[in-house]
Amino acid sequence: MVGDFRRAVHLGKFDAGRAFSEFSGSTDQKIIHGHIIKALLESLRENGAVLIQGRPVEFLDFACGNGDTALEMVAAINGVHDAGVNYNGFDIDSRFVERTTEKLTVARQVRNQKIEGINVREADILSDDPFPFQNIPNVLVTVGHALYYVAGAEERPEILEGKFVSIMDKVKAVMGENGLCILTHNSQDCEMAQLRQSVSQGIVPMPNRLIAGAGEELGLRMDGFESTAHLTFPKLSEQQWKDLRDPSKYDRFHNSVHPNFVTMLELMSFIAQRGLGELHREGKLDGFIDQIEEKARTEGHIKNTSGYQFVFSGRRSQHVDLNEAISNAVESIKEKLPEIEAQGARDFEKKRDFGMFR
Repeated sequence: MVGDFRRAVHLGKFDAGRAFSEFSGSTDQKIIHGHIIKALLESLRENGAVLIQGRPVEFLDFACGNGDTALEMVAAINGVHDAGVNYNGFDIDSRFVERTTEKLTVARQVRNQKIEGINVREADILSDDPFPFQNIPNVLVTVGHALYYVAGAEERPEILEGKFVSIMDKVKAVMGENGLCILTHNSQDCEMAQLRQSVSQGIVPMPNRLIAGAGEELGLRMDGFESTAHLTFPKLSEQQWKDLRDPSKYDRFHNSVHPNFVTMLELMSFIAQRGLGELHREGKLDGFIDQIEEKARTEGHIKNTSGYQFVFSGRRSQHVDLNEAISNAVESIKEKLPEIEAQGARDFEKKRDFGMFR
């Protein structure tokens, strides 16, 4: 019967979709993100940008994931804008397309969130194809924690830089008059990204400098800041910590049905963005677990610091100075960040207590 409980992670493999879903239920990052977006929109509301009186916000959510961030974003928009939102989401994983659609449908029907349109489709935003929309006025675009995967194995710097320029050029093409794009990704001092960098292959754990360089080359106006969230680890027994170091024990019955053990496997594979069996074969698993175990035992979490980079549309109306509006909003959010992060942590604990991540 052990096979009935097997996931890829029980075999030491990596399932990005499952790992991401486990991560979403173990971090306050999504909730803090929603609070940040609400603060941003409140600041923009009086400037006639993005939020247009009487019209739904046109919201394009690239790499939408399992829908948790979409829910926070939609709630933030509805909290400051009474005309609602037209939601368009995109993700490479068909499971995430289905989950995001389901969650937003429930939010509209049960939680009375004002969502005029829900359109979620399967798409690889890192492909060479142009984005499916062009030149949308007052659009709000988000690209969330997806640009780590731009790189291929052993990518030369000039090729990697060219890929980021290509992606940022597609972002630029989407934004019409007074459009705004919000990119989020791990910052240079993100503990989770530093762990990932120690074992990762073929990804860019901290892409903010490449994004900034691409924006500069394309003449884009950008601003930003950093926000710290936390990835919380489940409690494990001494034997479970030992079993983590031996992938042959992952699918033992007592481990495969233990929620904390399975959660830790998924979180470790999410951090590494690789299968744990592969790390074991390369001799990297013990050192990787040493770092995680120290953090889990002493603090119960690791810091997950996100960089926020705002890209302004080059197309501006005569009535709106988006550059000044965003700059003022960024400064306002920086002042409020400690309060926003603390509130997000409290809200996360409440949701976990009520089992709202399952």
